[in-house]
Amino acid sequence: MKYMIDFCESDEEMYSKGLYIRFFSNEYLNNAFENNNYGSDVEEICILIQLIRVDKNNEHLFRIHKPKYYEHIVLNNALNDCQWEWTKRFQIEIRFTNEVYDAFLFADENESNKILACETLKALKQLDYLPKRLIKFDKEAFQADVRKLYDSYGWL
Repeated sequence: MKYMIDFCESDEEMYSKGLYIRFFSNEYLNNAFENNNYGSDVEEICILIQLIRVDKNNEHLFRIHKPKYYEHIVLNNALNDCQWEWTKRFQIEIRFTNEVYDAFLFADENESNKILACETLKALKQLDYLPKRLIKFDKEAFQADVRKLYDSYGWL
């Protein structure tokens, strides 16, 4: 099982925090779940975070995509010839509230970890949007393991 978080968009002042999210995912999440098996229907869960401060006037410009399950897809980037292949991936997209955005922007490493843990746990509630036909995935066990991992680091 692969569990990761990443950022999909950021404004200029938040870009370095976006890189920190990648570090957090690689350092704490990838190895913790790589040998876990929660069923054959989902092999990867990715939470994408929009790191953008959004005002009420321009909220319509930064739409959050609905959670999506990809049975199999190959994506090509025409600009740099990169190719991504996803199989049995569930993708969730979130955006911090402006209050959380401000707290995350100025947080130290430990406080950033706590914010990421809290916000990603909230996002995992969207696992309820997995297609009903996917019965071979134990979402409760996965959520419990994520909570246990975060708790073991003292982030909850």
